[in-house]
Amino acid sequence: GVGASVVGGLKVLGGGWATGGVMAGVFLPYGRGSALPARLWRGFVSGGLVFCWLRGRCVALPRPVAFVPLFFVTLGVQLLHFTEEYVGELAMLYPPLYGGEPQTQTIFVVLNMSIYALVSWACVLVFYRDLRFLLVPVLFFVCLGALGNAIIHSVWTIRLGDYFPGVITAQAYWVLGPLLLYRLTGSVRATAVAAIAFAILLPVPLTVLMSA
Repeated sequence: GVGASVVGGLKVLGGGWATGGVMAGVFLPYGRGSALPARLWRGFVSGGLVFCWLRGRCVALPRPVAFVPLFFVTLGVQLLHFTEEYVGELAMLYPPLYGGEPQTQTIFVVLNMSIYALVSWACVLVFYRDLRFLLVPVLFFVCLGALGNAIIHSVWTIRLGDYFPGVITAQAYWVLGPLLLYRLTGSVRATAVAAIAFAILLPVPLTVLMSA
C-alpha cells in the first residue's frame, strides 16, 4: 500500500544519506590542509541532492544496459585521468595552492583506488541487486569524479595560466558527466540545472581559497 511505499522510500533515503555520511567520515580526514574537503563535501551534497530528487520524483532506475556500460567507460577514463595526475605529481602540487602540505603519492593512490573500488561495487549492487541506497556513491562519482573533475582542472589551469596535471583527460568529462546524469534523471532540464549549479558552486570556493 501507500504506507509501505512511503516507509520503503524513507528507508532508501536514510540508507543513502547514511552511506554518504560514512564515506565523508572515511575520506575527508585525508584532505586536511588542502582543497580536498571543499571538493568532497560538494560531491557528497550534490550527489545527495540528486539522489533525493530522484526519490522524490519516483524516477525509475534506467535499465542496466543503458547506464552500467557508460559508467564503467567513464571509470576507465578516470583511470587514465588518475595516471595523468600521478605522473604529473598532482598530489604534491595542489595542496600548497591552499596553504597545505604536499600529499604523499601513497596516500593519493590509496585514497583514489579505494573510491574507485567503492563506486564500482556500488554501481553493480544498485543495478543488479536493487540496493538503491548505494546510488549515493555512484552519484558522488558522477558529480565529482566526472563533472567535478572537468570543472576543477579547468579552473586550476585557467587560474594559474599553465598546464596543471589532469586537465587533458578531464576534458572528456564535459561530455561524460552530463550524459551519465541524463541517463539517471531522464530529463534534459534536470541534467542542465544540476550541471550548471555544480559548475557555479564548485569553482567559487576553490578560486577564493587559492587567492587567500
